Amino acid sequence: MLNAGRGNPNWICTTPRDAFGTLLRFGIEESQRGVKIPDLGRMPEKEGIAKRFAAFLSVNKDAPGASCSATHSITVSRH
Repeated sequence: MLNAGRGNPNWICTTPRDAFGTLLRFGIEESQRGVKIPDLGRMPEKEGIAKRFAAFLSVNKDAPGASCSATHSITVSRH
């Protein structure tokens, strides 16, 4: 769940929205990992995803909201 702040007609909290955008970019890249067909993605592999996300944040440390994502604990649960 993303709690990016409700805001009001005059302002919004942009940092969590930037972090969500960066997370979205990671998700898109993960779905395209190993796929050679344009516009096609697949379900990401669960195994090792936390390490790949940490590596993504390391490479993209200047992406909007990346520092927010890197400093907060992220829990990956198995279903």
